[in-house]
Amino acid sequence: MMKKALPEQFWIGIAIALVAALALAPLLPGAIDSYAFSFLFFVFIYATMAQGWNLVAGFGGQISLGNHAFFGLGAYTTAILWSGNYLWGTFYDAYPRIYYFDPVTMMLGGLVAAVAAIIIGLPLLSKLRGDYFALGTLGFGEIIKVMFINGGDFTGGAFGVVAPAGTFDTLLPHYLVGLGLMWARRLPSAC
Repeated sequence: MMKKALPEQFWIGIAIALVAALALAPLLPGAIDSYAFSFLFFVFIYATMAQGWNLVAGFGGQISLGNHAFFGLGAYTTAILWSGNYLWGTFYDAYPRIYYFDPVTMMLGGLVAAVAAIIIGLPLLSKLRGDYFALGTLGFGEIIKVMFINGGDFTGGAFGVVAPAGTFDTLLPHYLVGLGLMWARRLPSAC
């Protein structure tokens, strides 16, 4: 006797309940200061990166080994703009609470990574297939790493960019953005 599969609406309901529970988790006493909260934030970020890899490998059929370079390029862009006050100048001094959660700076980091992906992706996708495409993307990832390490004072060298820690007091906005990014990929397939 074959078991009957559960309907798709059941699994969508379970997913919505799980996301709602994760969104409400910061309301628990002491949750924001716990290690589990920080761990969940990194789970959301890595799940978002995995979904980006799935677009290329799962839907496009190409194995990309350079996704980490685009993530790092966006992260470095954001950190450099934050640490040097290049974008808003003394605005951060007047409103220090938005320093680590500036949506415009984060979007610029994503835009720089997207432009780099287009500049690298178009020639690689038009000329290379299979293992050669994978090696091309791996090579790009290594080039970006060497550029960051040898970037001197601009990129902080091997130590990286150091942003002032005085105004950072909570991971909550980043947690919610990470949860939203992880869930955003699922929305079109759930509707």
